Amino acid sequence: MVYSEVMYPWDGLETANGVDCNSVNEPCVHFLPEVWSSRRLQYEPMIKKGTIYSPSLNGLWAKSGLYIPEFTARQHGQMLIWHGLSGDENRKVLAETFRRPTNWTHYCTTVSSSQCKVSDNVTERSPNPDEEGLYFSEGNFTGYFQFTDQNNCTENPNCTGTVLGPPCDWAFNLDSVLFWKNISGLSMDGPLPGGRYTTKQLQQIWHAASATNSHVIMYWYEPNPFLLKFSNSKYASQRVRFPPASIQCLKYLPTEVQRCSPNPTERRGDERGSCLLDTQSLQSILARSVGYDTIQSDNVDRSPAYDILKHIKVSNLDLTMILEGMAKGLDPRQLVCSWVVENRNMLEEYIPLGFPRHLEESVEYSTWITVLALVFGAFVIAVAFLAMFLIGKYSKTKTMVYAQPVFLYLILMGQCMYCFGAILYSVEPSELSCNAANWLTILGYTIEQVPILLKTAAIHRLVISAKKRQRINICRKVMLLKVAVIMLGVAAYMTIWTIIDPSIPREKRRMDTDDISTIIVNVACGSNEFYWQTILLSWQGILLIMAAVLAFQSRQVMKQFNESSSLAFMVYCHFVFLCARVILAIIYFRDSSLFSDAVLAGLLSFAISWDAMLAMIIYIFPKIFYSIMHPEHYKTTMIRERSSFVSNISSLNSDELRVLVCTANLGNTEPTEESLAAWIPSNGECCKVTSLKHRKGMPTKTFDIIAIGMQEATWGNTGKNLGSNRGGERSLRIMETIGDQATHENMDIQDVLSAMDDVNTSLLHDMIQKILGTGYIQIAAQQRGQMRFLLWASDMVANNIIDVKISGANTGVGKVLANKGGIVVSLNYKNTRISFLSAHLAAHEGETNYKARCENITSILREGRTYGLSKKLDDSVMSHHMFIFGDLNFRVNFGTEAKHQENVTRALEMIDKKDYVGLYGFDELQAGLSNGDLLAGFETPVCNFPPTFKVLPEQGFVYKKQRTPSYTDRILFKSAESLHNKLKVLAYESCEDFITSDHKPVRGAFSIIPNEVVDGTESRLSGTYTLTIRQMKGWDFPAGDLDGFSDPYLMFMWDSEGVSFVSKSLSHRLRMLVYGKSWPRTKYISKTLNPDWGDAEMLFTLEDVHVGQMLYIAAIDYDAFSKDDSLGVVSLSLKELIVMSEFEQKVEKTLIWGGKEGGKIQFEVTVQRMKKARRTTVFLSGTRKND
Repeated sequence: MVYSEVMYPWDGLETANGVDCNSVNEPCVHFLPEVWSSRRLQYEPMIKKGTIYSPSLNGLWAKSGLYIPEFTARQHGQMLIWHGLSGDENRKVLAETFRRPTNWTHYCTTVSSSQCKVSDNVTERSPNPDEEGLYFSEGNFTGYFQFTDQNNCTENPNCTGTVLGPPCDWAFNLDSVLFWKNISGLSMDGPLPGGRYTTKQLQQIWHAASATNSHVIMYWYEPNPFLLKFSNSKYASQRVRFPPASIQCLKYLPTEVQRCSPNPTERRGDERGSCLLDTQSLQSILARSVGYDTIQSDNVDRSPAYDILKHIKVSNLDLTMILEGMAKGLDPRQLVCSWVVENRNMLEEYIPLGFPRHLEESVEYSTWITVLALVFGAFVIAVAFLAMFLIGKYSKTKTMVYAQPVFLYLILMGQCMYCFGAILYSVEPSELSCNAANWLTILGYTIEQVPILLKTAAIHRLVISAKKRQRINICRKVMLLKVAVIMLGVAAYMTIWTIIDPSIPREKRRMDTDDISTIIVNVACGSNEFYWQTILLSWQGILLIMAAVLAFQSRQVMKQFNESSSLAFMVYCHFVFLCARVILAIIYFRDSSLFSDAVLAGLLSFAISWDAMLAMIIYIFPKIFYSIMHPEHYKTTMIRERSSFVSNISSLNSDELRVLVCTANLGNTEPTEESLAAWIPSNGECCKVTSLKHRKGMPTKTFDIIAIGMQEATWGNTGKNLGSNRGGERSLRIMETIGDQATHENMDIQDVLSAMDDVNTSLLHDMIQKILGTGYIQIAAQQRGQMRFLLWASDMVANNIIDVKISGANTGVGKVLANKGGIVVSLNYKNTRISFLSAHLAAHEGETNYKARCENITSILREGRTYGLSKKLDDSVMSHHMFIFGDLNFRVNFGTEAKHQENVTRALEMIDKKDYVGLYGFDELQAGLSNGDLLAGFETPVCNFPPTFKVLPEQGFVYKKQRTPSYTDRILFKSAESLHNKLKVLAYESCEDFITSDHKPVRGAFSIIPNEVVDGTESRLSGTYTLTIRQMKGWDFPAGDLDGFSDPYLMFMWDSEGVSFVSKSLSHRLRMLVYGKSWPRTKYISKTLNPDWGDAEMLFTLEDVHVGQMLYIAAIDYDAFSKDDSLGVVSLSLKELIVMSEFEQKVEKTLIWGGKEGGKIQFEVTVQRMKKARRTTVFLSGTRKND
């Protein structure tokens, strides 16, 4: 038997606290079957710490002390009592009897005459390196006990014999006993500190004594199998009797620290502790982790180990019989098993109730509930395929057109996958079926829900856009792409789940309710961690929440598109079944004995299949039944009307874009249809508008775009019934148009109004639609406070209009109230950017109010941007053509100190004389344009008609004398550089037959040649050019900082992908990266209003330049701790610059920002055509995002 050198592995008990010992490499112990009570100091702290339970008696009694062989006892009988060892009178006997044991190496080097090279009666050979410290080796070294000077009492009065003492970690106090009992004739002379020996060495020395017939005295203990080997020989052990230990002695026993001290005095300890623990009860120690693992584990998997180990006891007699068998060389395992068999009745008392247990495999997946779940899942799949067939059969009906068959197919496909997953849940689990069920369930649920969400969200967007009368484009391809992207995300999650922690068949055990010793084993799908399933169920919950929100938002959509009730009911049913699935999942993972796993799988399968079935009953089948009842194919009358109109005008010349700009202050009064017809030409016919005198006449065509601006355009609901009815009819008609268009790839929604529109909006739309006829489509509508803007286009032109954008700004009190301000709408027609600004500026006469109006229009331009090229560019700079119109409130100002009434009289006299040109000479707006107070670059036609304000609401011009008659209602226009001759004024007039307001409306007709048409008629500039800008400087820049200076730099921007900036130096590139801007720029110059950038040079390449492509140079004030401020912008036509090819040109331009001039810049431009392509390093190219 091999003995451990570690008596008690206390650290192993610490390691075993909550750890599987099979998973660690360090000492790990859950149970110590034998612990001496003298180890109290070691185990009591562990009890307080909670590492172990309090020790339990194991039924054994142990003895320890000094042992001598029977051979010695026969010769020296007095030594069996401690008195025979005590005193100087026994010193000589002890010294001469107990000689010093000698190890093999020492014998060879100090005793053997041949150095063990020659065999003798002690050793056969010299020791191997690993045998040098042995005291005995069977057949090789018999051992040797040497009589040394310490044994020679003649020569040494303090002679002693050798007593064999164990390691100091044994609970013995031999040093204390030898000293305080005056056993001076014995001493410990072993190789270990304090003269001790190891356990193996003690055994070897006893063997050597037996082999050489030598005397030996040794500290040992029993029960122990070692000395039992010698029980029938003359070296059978005999214990030396000492006085029994008292309670006082136990209290003062030396501690392990004292026993292992190198100081002899400390090792001896207190005299009161000089007793030997001859007999004591043995205990067992159990780690608390055993109890935790047993008691806290599920009853099904509970082990009886805790109860058995805590209470089992073995008698000394039983243990001695086993040890004697081991001493005879019998197998220890066989001995223990034989003892167990012989003592079975006694041991069964320690086995807890319900043990031992046996496993019984369950075959419940063939029960009625799983079979029924499988059949029902297959039935639901069949119903889904039937629904697909019926949807295909009736796909042309009105209901199906509205519902979009493609999305219905996706929903049904998802429900089929959902039910396939349900079927897999109800069959015998396998690795394939477990993972496939999860995949099909979550993918099917997602495919079913996401199309519904996307379609409902699109309808909601439609409603919002309809309320604003904005045109939107809903692309089915984009919606399907979104479905695909979401599905890929779900598939990615499922892939990660399957790889990291796949769902596989796992044993689930439950206790038989009739026999607690029987464990029924079920097999069910499962992963190691529950959070995978939690995330899956949470995703489904998120989809349901989103569907519920959308159902609530779309509850007031018109009936044809309103799915809020069915969607809400379906969400409710899904939620109920989702809760059921969550409950079943909790029951499953908590191993509840309420249901077997097969029953749980069947219930889960039923829940999923019923979920899909009810979803079809609620959402799909009502559409199918309605289509069966109304099987006729759906067509709209509106499309036919529009098609016939298109065919009538398709032969017209479309080179010029005819634009009608209309503005009116409605005076917060509901206009009559007759008044609107006097302002807006019926059917949009150009001939209804009077041309300017120098024009030969208006073209005999219709206007392509009609922009209508209204101010003070709100009033009470006097026409509520009319507006509501017309709005409802018109909304239904437009929705029918959408339904017909829905069969196409893109649903191009031209003019959609929600049933939630206010009465005024519906009324105005209906009246204007009636005046213009079915040949016009409203492409934009916006209301801001009392201001309205409506943009209409003919069918042919509307198909070519893109990028309709709306913005605006308030200039009322605090720039918050929208009683004053402006609405900006921009669009792109055949590469021509056209903007419209309808404004209502500050009222009343006087210099202060005039300046307020100038500031109003500047603020609107700066804040109401619609183009995203850069925040430094307003629409007046970015647009190829721009119109500003509205009640601008600029007055007639005679510039005299006359009283108000005298000014009114003077104006009326000039009106009576029809001296409109003379009266126009006192117009504030015209004077402000000339002086540069506002709208630099804009023009306004001459007003050859009476002032439009302030009049009585009746036929003709009858003025109220409270205000000086003025041209408050105006239209201005501006074209970009090189495009001035592409815009012509055809007409400009007031409408005296408008009789519902104190303003007379104004309208202006214009023709624009689009850039695409210009490119088609004039030679476009093909090829590659280099554009170099150098010698840049400026003067009279606006002050951007509080100190009266600016820190200006120039930024270069463009609107064409054919423009590239070429960086010449590394430092320039680094500077661009540091500033983090998207556009190239110069360095800034500190504190100046007259900057000069010296030798700075900007180089660009231009390819295939077209009409309307622009280069913008913005002067900007650098601010280190806030956003940089714009000082002004210069726009340059790229085509005009190239016309200056092959020579240098000095350019001087005025900066403009918000319509106001702000200093000048000057630079030299060189343009050269590149004869052949050359390699360049391009730093920036193409259009850029906002900076």
